[in-house]
Amino acid sequence: EKRSVLECSIEQLNVQLQEEQGKYAKLELIHSGESKQNGELELEVTRLKAKVEEMVQRDVEKQNNEDLKKEVKSLLSERSRLQDLLRDADRDKTILADLLHCVRGGSKRT
Repeated sequence: EKRSVLECSIEQLNVQLQEEQGKYAKLELIHSGESKQNGELELEVTRLKAKVEEMVQRDVEKQNNEDLKKEVKSLLSERSRLQDLLRDADRDKTILADLLHCVRGGSKRT
């Protein structure tokens, strides 16, 4: 599931990257010579690739944070359940101790 979300994000970012590359290519062809154009386009492509990588990394971190939040919530719920079981066991232990005391001939403990 994470992979498909990331693949979709990467695909969208690649489309945006291609659109930006197209825009820059047209502008540079109009305003500059071919050698200057090639150097600037390479720099822009490098910048855009770095931007795409940064955006992908943020998406990965965001997904990891969401997964961690879910795990923490699950662990807190489990801790609460175990505390309830421990309270119930302690109550049962007290009841059993009282019953044992009564069976042995004493009155109920207080």
